[in-house]
Amino acid sequence: MRTHPLVRISFDDTGKTLKIAGNTAGTGFNRRNKEDNIKHRIDIKYKKNDSNWFVRNEKTRGEKKIKNNFKLTPNKTFSVTQLGEWSTYKIGIYNTKDDDGFVKVFKDKKLIFDYKGITSDWKGKYTGTNVRIGVYRHSGKQIGIEYPDQSIHFDDFIVVSDQKTLDQLIRKNENPND
Repeated sequence: MRTHPLVRISFDDTGKTLKIAGNTAGTGFNRRNKEDNIKHRIDIKYKKNDSNWFVRNEKTRGEKKIKNNFKLTPNKTFSVTQLGEWSTYKIGIYNTKDDDGFVKVFKDKKLIFDYKGITSDWKGKYTGTNVRIGVYRHSGKQIGIEYPDQSIHFDDFIVVSDQKTLDQLIRKNENPND
């Protein structure tokens, strides 16, 4: 079964664009197919100024890209994490073929992505959800680019099946003396 991420957080090469994106459909989805893209894709693009990220555009399921009247975020801006500082991302997903599904992304307790609706419009056999994290990009060798070594550092990476447990663990990590 061919699968696609329901949520992906990525930065561009310059670090000036933050994109949160995903697909609400599985087998048969083709991101280059305009009709599939309109029907299944969800994404929001933030641009960075000196100290804040601001919404550049978004696209929610069943719509084309829009640049105003945003639906996927209640916030216009949020702060940029300074180099060498830690950020906490909290991602919540409820997979369903019904309209009560959701994808929520918080950065340092601020809601930055809030999709509500169908999250699992799979065709074929659905085998479950998985978590994949890494540095994903083309090798660059085909176009003469050689990337330096890159790494991602994690601290307290947690996957749980319910929000109550996640909130308890995050609260415990934020206040270890409690």
